[in-house]
Amino acid sequence: MIILAKGIPINSGIAIGTVKIWERDDVLTSIQECKTNNINNEINIINNALNSLKNKINILLRNLNIKEIADILNAHLQIAQSIVEEAINEITDNNDCATSAIKHVTMKYIHELQESGSELIGMRIDDIIDVSSQLISLILNKQLLYDLYITEDKKIILITNYIMPSEVILLRNVLEGLVTEHGGATSHSAILTRSLNVPYIIVPVNTIKAIAKLITNKILIIDGFKGLLILPEEKDSSSLTRIINSIDTLNAQFYDERMNPAVTIDGKYVNILANVGNIEDARLVLEYGGEGIGLLRLEFMYMNRKSPPNEEELFNTLMRMSKVINGNEIIVRALDAGGDKPIPYLNITKENNPFLGLRGIRLLLREHQEILINEIKAVLKASAFGKFGFMIPMVSSVNEIIETKKIMREIIEEFDRNNIKYGKILFGIMVEVPSIALIIDKVVNHIDFISLGTNDLTQYIMAADRSNEKVQYLYDELNPSVLRLIYNTVNVAKQHGVRVDVCGEIAGNEIALPILLSFNVDALSMNPVSIPKIKYIIRRLRISDIKSHIIKLLENFNDENDIKNFLITMLIKAIPQFNDLMIIYGNYEHPQQP
Repeated sequence: MIILAKGIPINSGIAIGTVKIWERDDVLTSIQECKTNNINNEINIINNALNSLKNKINILLRNLNIKEIADILNAHLQIAQSIVEEAINEITDNNDCATSAIKHVTMKYIHELQESGSELIGMRIDDIIDVSSQLISLILNKQLLYDLYITEDKKIILITNYIMPSEVILLRNVLEGLVTEHGGATSHSAILTRSLNVPYIIVPVNTIKAIAKLITNKILIIDGFKGLLILPEEKDSSSLTRIINSIDTLNAQFYDERMNPAVTIDGKYVNILANVGNIEDARLVLEYGGEGIGLLRLEFMYMNRKSPPNEEELFNTLMRMSKVINGNEIIVRALDAGGDKPIPYLNITKENNPFLGLRGIRLLLREHQEILINEIKAVLKASAFGKFGFMIPMVSSVNEIIETKKIMREIIEEFDRNNIKYGKILFGIMVEVPSIALIIDKVVNHIDFISLGTNDLTQYIMAADRSNEKVQYLYDELNPSVLRLIYNTVNVAKQHGVRVDVCGEIAGNEIALPILLSFNVDALSMNPVSIPKIKYIIRRLRISDIKSHIIKLLENFNDENDIKNFLITMLIKAIPQFNDLMIIYGNYEHPQQP
């Protein structure tokens, strides 16, 4: 095996396939300024492009049932409508031709988003460019990426400088693996690869140019665990056949066994839950073998409207969710909005550093208690008919917990006075800010559970913006600093009888499973499509064999990768097929097995 490039793993897994390289042009940059004397003709041209794009998106929406895809496509419909409406004004007011008008509007949107000061909003620029490029390509009848590969009869490893969300969707049936030079772990394209189980890595800029002649139309391996791009040698050909068979066999086994309980060989039971953002998401939970919802994001109820949902709307949605998952437990997260997740009618002030600004529970307690009150009331009322918990995000101090619980007590007293029916709910917090993790011993008496939000927790511990590709190499949930803080937090919580859930990306990361189970967490909450794989692996782990070794490594490691390498070794040991699937790990040193 020849390692061609080391990049950043964005979606784990191993992909093997024939390489196709796409060196794309920037559609927007290529558009020249042009004027028209026939305004009506240009308006017709742009409207025809919009209608064609709408038709294409609506066909996809009818034929796809993956929440992340539907969310992005619906957003693209709204973006397309907005761009065209403003572009028509440009045509009418300035005599711009259709393509120039689209470019002007797009650049205006991009500028506004960049001025917002938010990296997460900035990442939505990808969607603006995606939609604009599609509109322009339709007008100019340009060949698009998916036009080249949509008819491939074999799956491909696509290597390109960047990829747009719509392209991931359209290439979903031929995309075996993906390599780009630009992007990030939280981009829409990355989210889509996770939804579609497509291994994805980001390699350094100019890598593709350097290796293009060597790899075009060759068989290549993407190692989405280590972030490697690997060229098999002639002597590896027999291994490749075995690896391909292993991938197919394992994927089938994951799905076939998805309804079996997540219990380790030595009897450790783990509750496997799902992260859910809408009703469509919830429908996947039971289908993939989930046992409840560990994170219900309420943000979808606040989008695309002019005022917040009232108590009755919230209650009705919770009841629908409960019905969809047959009354299993639902943990509701309070609205997690702020400078980086704007909701226009909340009038959230622009901040220079929204990640450290007024967001989550800070925003609700300081400026929007009415939203928090309505959410608590809805959850309390719904709990009379189902199993619910309520947790607050972005908690930094004990006082925020005390203040929230005071509001909850006042609501319960109001319900008692008015004979309003309600049930008992679990109350918890998201642990995603290091300050609260460091004083978890002072928190445990106020809560029933914690949910480790490892995405933000990792970002704050490592001081590395997870949406900034320049510091992606620092954003590692398996860094010993992150793992030590998680371990200490879990330890203290468990000593006080507090339930511990994990709802960050790490919960669905198979490499992390041995260490999370060794820490004795109670529940893992993840993307529904990851559930079959995670349950399968859990049933093949014996935690008692490795726990002491993991703790020793955590206390006394020589290299930051020691723990990660050991976890990979344990994964291979637990599932022998992974010896075929991961023969490339022979290139690495592993710690001695216990």
